[in-house]
This record gives sequence, C-alpha cells and structure tokens, in this order.
Amino acid sequence: MDKITRAEVKWIKGLQARKERDTDRCLVVEGKKMVGELVELGWSFRFLVATDTEFFSDIPALHHRKCGKDEMSAMSSLESPEGLLAVVDYPDESLYRKVDWLQDLPPGKSFWLDGIQDPGNLGTILRIADWFGFGSVICGPGTADCYNPKTLRASMGSVFRIPVIYASDWPSMVTHHANSILIADMEGIPAEKAPFHQRPYILIGNEANGVSGPVRNTAGIECVTIERFGKAESLNAAISAGILAYASCTPE
Repeated sequence: MDKITRAEVKWIKGLQARKERDTDRCLVVEGKKMVGELVELGWSFRFLVATDTEFFSDIPALHHRKCGKDEMSAMSSLESPEGLLAVVDYPDESLYRKVDWLQDLPPGKSFWLDGIQDPGNLGTILRIADWFGFGSVICGPGTADCYNPKTLRASMGSVFRIPVIYASDWPSMVTHHANSILIADMEGIPAEKAPFHQRPYILIGNEANGVSGPVRNTAGIECVTIERFGKAESLNAAISAGILAYASCTPE
C-alpha cells in the first residue's frame, strides 16, 4: 500500500470543480456511509484514500492510498473529514447524462428543474424524488451539478439511485412534453385537485426568479399551487417539491 503523492492530492482536490469532474469523468465521495452505498451498488472505484488502513477492507479500488490528516483536509470538502474518501467513475447513461433534449424519458413521475442553483436544494430534491419513487430528475440550464459535494451530502445517497438528465435545449424539451407538465407557482390549480396522474412532471423554478418566461408561456402547460394560510411570501424550492411530491401520490 502506497502513501498518497502530492500530485494525487492536487488532482483529487481539483475534482471539487465541476469542469474537472466532467473532464475526468469521475467524482469524490466522502465518508463511510456514502462510500459503503457505492460498494453495495457496484460503482467503479478508481482511488480509495484513508487516514486509517482499516477502511480498506472489503472496498474494491484500483488504488489504495494512505494519507495523513493534513492531506485529507486538503482534499476534503468537509470542515471535519471522516478520514475516508473515494474517487469513483461517473455512472452509465441510465443514471447520468447530458443531452440536447429527450423525447422518451425514464418511466414514472419526475421533477423538472428550471435553474435550481443551490446545490443543497438540488440534493434535497433528489432525496425527495427517491423517497416518493420518482423515475428521474430533469435539469435545465443553470441547475447545479448533481455531483457537487454539497449536493452529494444533501441527497444522502439518493443521487446514486435517481436518474439525472441535463438538457441543454430546454425550451424544445419543455414544449414537447408540455401536456405532461405542472409548473409549481403562486397561482394555479390547488395541489389537492391537480391532475398529477395526467401530468406527472412537476416543474420547479429558480430560487430567486421562479420559472423563466419562455417556459411559463409554453402552450399546453398548466400551473399548480400550494395553498397559503399564513403570511410567508414564498416557500423554499425543495420544500415546495416535497409538498407537491406528496400530493402527487394521493389516490385519484
């Protein structure tokens, strides 16, 4: 077992940036729980790095590297690293892909995200999708990277189970599927009366600006709203997603 090199520390630290992850087609996962989930799911490991060699038992990787606490802190995105991280390959297209747009989507309900910028919100929405058995999460331009360290932590492992699709030709994709989409909005059909069975795609807008104008004005789209009883100006994007996911699971 070799000690980690400076070049390897620099490379792993660089993978905190989306550009580097996409270039090398790999991501960093930290902590025993998250790494353990990937072992169970059969993901491909490139590197396993730990401050204690006991972490290496029963975890397959191309390379095992021992490191000190200072080196782990340099590579980690956490304030208090657990002492274990793995570099794993991106999954195949059944779980992650970038496309112009898709005619045929994975079966089942899905969240459509119109520029969700906060990685924590994205991770929470992925976790909600996983809890309620959604088939996918569709991301428009401006949406955070699902492999951002903050997204990984907020998803609590759900990002490893829910297919995530990034679509660059967002208007065309929305137009094609408009009759299946419900936009979360301040006005619209009350959630308890919304036709989720006919419109299984729930579209959540940007945290600050809401749904973009071109999407909102797409012919055939309808809006759904969560009834307000108090004085709050709005709901957090992930909270709205959770409420609407629950509403979509109620019987017709």
